[in-house]
Amino acid sequence: MVRNSFKALILAAALSFGISGAHAAAYDFSFATADYSVSGELTTSGNQVTNITGSLTGNGLVNEAISLFTGSSPYTYPGGGGATDVFDQLFFTTQPFVTSLGVVFTADAFLFTVYSHQNGSSFDYFLESNQNGFRDPLFIPGELITSGTITAVPGPTVGAGASSFALAAIFLGWLMRRRGQQLA
Repeated sequence: MVRNSFKALILAAALSFGISGAHAAAYDFSFATADYSVSGELTTSGNQVTNITGSLTGNGLVNEAISLFTGSSPYTYPGGGGATDVFDQLFFTTQPFVTSLGVVFTADAFLFTVYSHQNGSSFDYFLESNQNGFRDPLFIPGELITSGTITAVPGPTVGAGASSFALAAIFLGWLMRRRGQQLA
């Protein structure tokens, strides 16, 4: 009876740890506009961007650290005369990569949005910022991104260790059962 309960416990552990709905991925990126150069790494959970790190140079800023903007959408800029930004923080591994609402990050207390705009059958990408105020072309529509790369970062997948743990637990249960039979 105890052995059957132990088997059930091991099976339950294997099933619960082996099934994982989370999928996290990291991507190295770099892009440039006429005035800015940005590079870093973004992390996603599904299509939702959960973290951005890296640096931005341009328009008087030099190697400024960037990070994901964690404010809520729509965001009203303080002192912006009612200027707002609506964003979704979504990233895709194929075009359009980002939506027309975009991904927002910060650098030196300024907000920067990378967004896409469909142009026929292709997409143009823009970097928008409040660095020069709220009526400047840098704010609306932003600067055209003229070059860029996105590369998946190889690494462990969230949940992969759990399935290994489950297999180890099953093996341990088998080994304990076998040793118990040898002692009897």
